[in-house]
Amino acid sequence: MNTWIGRPVEEKNLFYSEIDIDTIPAFRREPFSINGIENPYLDTIVHKNGTPFATVSKSYSLIQHHTALDATFKTLESMGYTPKDAKCELAMTSLGERMWLRVRFPQYSFDPGDRHKMFLELSVFNSVDRSLVFGFEGGWYRQVCANGMVALERGRKINKRHTASLSPVFIADHLQKSITE
Repeated sequence: MNTWIGRPVEEKNLFYSEIDIDTIPAFRREPFSINGIENPYLDTIVHKNGTPFATVSKSYSLIQHHTALDATFKTLESMGYTPKDAKCELAMTSLGERMWLRVRFPQYSFDPGDRHKMFLELSVFNSVDRSLVFGFEGGWYRQVCANGMVALERGRKINKRHTASLSPVFIADHLQKSITE
């Protein structure tokens, strides 16, 4: 079984239209307290089933996996890309605290003139337990080997800590730049 920072990982191949709240769980934040005494500096991140995951600072911005994906795909739709039939590879820790989604858009491909097709691909990764920053890597990829290996030709990778400035607007702005620049 694969692991991610020591936690078991479940991997799925699916279409974007199949991703829902049962596929990717939601989390909430609660005060970090014991016997009614609350820590004024920390909160707890809790899975929808009640399992606590991590303590985070009061300034930590909890970005739900769905929020990150919704902002990403709304941005793609605003740029003329239709993500609902996109093929996805989803890797998530067994309780969902870490998520990585790779999306390939084979319908958005072109030959730049050298007979080596380029296609749009996007990876989105997020955690709700402070174990990694939010990030995405998007752009135009080129197949470089018959075994399926690809290389990013044009695009960029963005990583952002979970602070107040991490928002759906930040995601949308930087994603659009990564695809068009």
